[in-house]
Order: sequence, then structure tokens, then C-alpha cells
Amino acid sequence: MITLALVLFGCSSDKEIELIEQINTETNNTVDELKNDISEITRLNKELREDLEQQSKELD
Repeated sequence: MITLALVLFGCSSDKEIELIEQINTETNNTVDELKNDISEITRLNKELREDLEQQSKELD
């Protein structure tokens, strides 16, 4: 979307557009990695909570 706007308004050379697209791709990859990390942390947190609940029941 950004690239299209730059092309339409003639604000960037081909090299600049290529760099912007590369940065956009890298940013999207980073966001995907962070989403995966958050999912893994959430999963581990749930497992830990369940383990703690089980231990608590065993102590009662």
C-alpha cells in the first residue's frame, strides 16, 4: 500500500521502493515471529497454571 502511494505520487526511485518493500517484508516477518513467541508464552503460562493448580490440590 505504501509502495503504491509512493509510485502514484512519484516520490521514490525504484531503489527506494525496493528498500521500502524489503523493510516491509522484514517488519512483517518480525511481527509474525513475535506473534509466535506470544502464543508459545501463553501456552507455557497455561501449562504452568494447570501444574500449580494440581499441586495446590495435592497439598490440600
